[in-house]
Amino acid sequence: YQRTGGDIDTASKLLQQQVNANLRAEFGRRVIKEVVSDDRDMIMSNLNKRTNQGVNPLGMSVIDVRIKR
Repeated sequence: YQRTGGDIDTASKLLQQQVNANLRAEFGRRVIKEVVSDDRDMIMSNLNKRTNQGVNPLGMSVIDVRIKR
């Protein structure tokens, strides 16, 4: 509440920034073949953990992150 002023839009933007930054970092470490293979579950798990670490100070918790396409 203190970091976002209780504004849901601000919280949403901060969460989106965390997810995007972590997604780019995960994809930057891998080749496309790894992303579309069975390593996808591991990538989503790592993404979920890193995003949670980033939004934990905001008082948020990420339950699940999925890579759709």
